[in-house]
Amino acid sequence: MNDLTVYNQVKTGMKTGDALLYKSKGSLIGWAIQQFSEFNHAGVVVRFGEDACGVDRVWTLEAIGRGVKPAYLSTKLRKYRGEVWWYPLRDEFDDRRALMMECALILKDTDYDFKSLFKNALGYVSTDLSNLFCSEYWFAIMQYAGVLPDGLAPRPGDIPKFMIFKNQVRLV
Repeated sequence: MNDLTVYNQVKTGMKTGDALLYKSKGSLIGWAIQQFSEFNHAGVVVRFGEDACGVDRVWTLEAIGRGVKPAYLSTKLRKYRGEVWWYPLRDEFDDRRALMMECALILKDTDYDFKSLFKNALGYVSTDLSNLFCSEYWFAIMQYAGVLPDGLAPRPGDIPKFMIFKNQVRLV
């Protein structure tokens, strides 16, 4: 179990659309991806607001082997083997967060793009919304919200190169 002290200190500042970047340890696929990308996985923060119990939980939506799926971020962080980094979007994009939420939900349950994941190891691929790999999902959300222009789907390690973030925070 990971220590969530840093996460608990910053979670109130996390907003829909912020990027989550992962560096796994002990995963063969993660290791392989890290041979050409600093990070091997990406997700997006989603805030739905208070639930029926009055709790405002932080969620992540991510393209994983079962498709685009939601999870409580705290649960994922507690169990994750490796490092997780939070990349908060700059405040100038706050007016786009509703569009980010809309797209994140439109693409929920989209199948995982295994084919493009492997092609991406050899060269960048164009974004295809019928199937998505992790960083392609985050990128599609940013395109939909008008934060980033059309282009080839990034690898997870390319996401920090977009000049749209405040200072990143290592959560675990």
